Amino acid sequence: MGEATIYYWVRHGENLANVTGQFSHRLLDHELTAKGVSQAQRAAAFLAAQPVGDGPIYVSPLKRAIMTAEIIGAQIKRPLVVIEALREIDVGALEGRSDEEARDLFWQVVQAWRDGDTGRSFPEGENHQAMSGRIQRALEQMRSSGPGPHVVVAHAGLLRAGFTHLLDAPFALRIAIPNCSVSRLEVDAEGKHRFTYVAQGDSATGRPAPGSM
Repeated sequence: MGEATIYYWVRHGENLANVTGQFSHRLLDHELTAKGVSQAQRAAAFLAAQPVGDGPIYVSPLKRAIMTAEIIGAQIKRPLVVIEALREIDVGALEGRSDEEARDLFWQVVQAWRDGDTGRSFPEGENHQAMSGRIQRALEQMRSSGPGPHVVVAHAGLLRAGFTHLLDAPFALRIAIPNCSVSRLEVDAEGKHRFTYVAQGDSATGRPAPGSM
């Protein structure tokens, strides 16, 4: 049996879509707010004190993730590698919307995935099979590059919805995943996944937090 591969998964800092509540996958692509920059700086300081290996930072192609990764990379002195597969969930026709109907539909689809209907898609968007497939490709690309631990800067939706079928104890559907929270993903030699918070957004102290995602 081989050793587990460790990933430190960082949610990007605050951007305008977080303020407006809009869905943002491809068409909306905002930079960080001033608050988001401060959040990224705190995440960078936290990661600088962790055993994060010596490889690059793997990052979603969206601006909010890239800016967050650049701030972290400057602190821990690592280059960035953009992975298209780390892009946020493709919500299709819901992109740009923030109305109650759109949000209700989003949660209905995510709940359907959790209930086993992985073929259900967002209108003009992706289903769980497509999303989880690209996440697995991204993890394999990172794993094949070296033993890690690896630093990943991406999105909360991928954590909340993308890994529910892989975890030994799936986290609550609407668990809070704050901007620039840091989660530790461990994938063992048998392919089992486990998430644990190690720092939570603005309240990050560098001390381990109880519970699993």
